[in-house]
Amino acid sequence: MKKVVFIALMAMSSVSIFSQIKTSEVKIQETKQIAVYDSTANYLEKNIDLYVGQQLYVPKVTGYEKSNGFDRFKKDVKGNVYESFGYPARTKYDAVAGKYFDVVEIERNTRAYKGDVYLKLKEKETGKIIYYDYKSDIRFPFVVVGYFEAQKKKLIGSIFPILDISLSNTIDLTTGNKMKIDYMKKRTTDNYYDEWICIDYTIEEDSEWNEVVVLKNDDSRQMKLTLKKAEEYVKIALNANIDVKNHDKAVEKYGNLRVGISEEGVRALLGAPEKINTTKTEYRTSEQWVYKDKYIYIEDGKVTAIQQ
Repeated sequence: MKKVVFIALMAMSSVSIFSQIKTSEVKIQETKQIAVYDSTANYLEKNIDLYVGQQLYVPKVTGYEKSNGFDRFKKDVKGNVYESFGYPARTKYDAVAGKYFDVVEIERNTRAYKGDVYLKLKEKETGKIIYYDYKSDIRFPFVVVGYFEAQKKKLIGSIFPILDISLSNTIDLTTGNKMKIDYMKKRTTDNYYDEWICIDYTIEEDSEWNEVVVLKNDDSRQMKLTLKKAEEYVKIALNANIDVKNHDKAVEKYGNLRVGISEEGVRALLGAPEKINTTKTEYRTSEQWVYKDKYIYIEDGKVTAIQQ
């Protein structure tokens, strides 16, 4: 059954113990998770204890931190700045950017300011112990590897129904040009849309780090969107009354797959085809819809033959 992406994404019950954060700039070696990450969020706010046993990655952001370094990294429980430079002292960019850290424990008995709570971190490559001054209202500079792996499992293979009007300024990765909206096949009462399948999920390191999905439609067009933007587009599409139905409801509406059924019915029953081959003659245009275990032949919006 197809997975359809909604704004409220379903929680994952388990994650792989092998983790790799794939980014747009660097290829990072495979790492091993210490414990299963029991959360659907990267930033846990006040639930700090859930970080214990997790592995954190510091993205190579190119914004303020690139020039001015990172804040809140400490070399000891007294609050001295780790790899400090400048005034006020901050941590050198290269000292933590692009590195993995295991969360060893939560240090609540600091000798810095009253009420300070630190994440005790062990750098994966060197084994060095450092600390991060955790504040629930401050931007979190890490990607939790367990969160990344859960997102990747959840999103890859998911279907994103998106209106064509949402993509007018989106770049088609296969051509490098703006997306042509005439590739959209499905239609609501007033809008054309297409179903895009998620084929990859990455972390893009820019001025700030973003979660990014790579989407592909049945014409093999590909595009890259931030996850936030993709979810916004899905919400717009669903508000336009796109029917996202399971197979039983599709059968109730269209009946079983058969000669004579509409192409809308085929999509509702089988989902988007893997490929569409078009044949044009002087008198007619026909399509062959390629699925994993069958071929569907369509003329004038109706099925003319089914080859198993």
